[in-house]
Amino acid sequence: MIMEKHNITFVIPLHRMHIKNFNKAYESILAASIKDIEYSLIVILNGQSLPLDNSKYLDEPEKYGIRLIEFDQEKSCSIARNIGFKFVSTEIVIFLDGDIILPNNFFYNLKDYLVILKNNTSIGGLCPLFSVHKNYESGLQKYENLEDVRMLNSYRHQKYVKLLQGFCVTVKSSVFKKVGMFDESFIASEDRELTVRIINAGYKILCMPNIQITHINPSGFKNILKRKRWHAIGNAQLALKHPGAYDGNILEWLFLLFKKPFELAPLDPYAYLYYWGIMVAYTVCFLYFKIRFKQGLIKKDRY
Repeated sequence: MIMEKHNITFVIPLHRMHIKNFNKAYESILAASIKDIEYSLIVILNGQSLPLDNSKYLDEPEKYGIRLIEFDQEKSCSIARNIGFKFVSTEIVIFLDGDIILPNNFFYNLKDYLVILKNNTSIGGLCPLFSVHKNYESGLQKYENLEDVRMLNSYRHQKYVKLLQGFCVTVKSSVFKKVGMFDESFIASEDRELTVRIINAGYKILCMPNIQITHINPSGFKNILKRKRWHAIGNAQLALKHPGAYDGNILEWLFLLFKKPFELAPLDPYAYLYYWGIMVAYTVCFLYFKIRFKQGLIKKDRY
């Protein structure tokens, strides 16, 4: 029996926060490799001042099958991903963050979904799950993970989901081009904005429950606050461009935040700090930037 061969391309933008974890990401790709799937890697390095000496793979990219694209100044993730896509020749492209670890069964399980993608023209992309951390960097990380799980489940309906995972955006190249690629005006939430356009174009996103990817997010208090600020900025842009993406009531949302610590862990102070502190701060940021963008604010970076 002749096994069907699949070809995919990984596009990996590397920012300051990702580069120290790239070795782990690259090695997880190698460890998961199978003969039925051939892949190429395109790495976009944002800023030549980034230290390459911590990664032997980036120091000699050709030796390790990496096409390296370098820029003097750091670009947003959406711009970097679109630049990398210009060099993609395969029908399946995976926009991968540089701080992830693929499971050893990634390609083995992925090949079944690639067959579905090829044979079903109504499916435009795939959504893996994320692996919940077993060892928490901080007491807050547990609740950040729980909130991520809640959000994914809220977008999930049977085998389909109205979400592309930002750390592993897996789409058909033809669909990606048809809907206009990533919106380069977005500095965050570009994955969610892309999802809206793919679904509005009539395509579905298939969930891959047997593929769980580890995302190495630094999760100290300052790291989470910074990340939530990015999300607030991107989601504010998303709410203005696609009002239907946020049709919930703000008072209902605040009540949800109020009762969450009591439901999850009434004796854990980190639960109150996360929901009453960090998530309320996120909500305030979201409302602030929504007003500022409506007033004409143009933001080209996350800072």
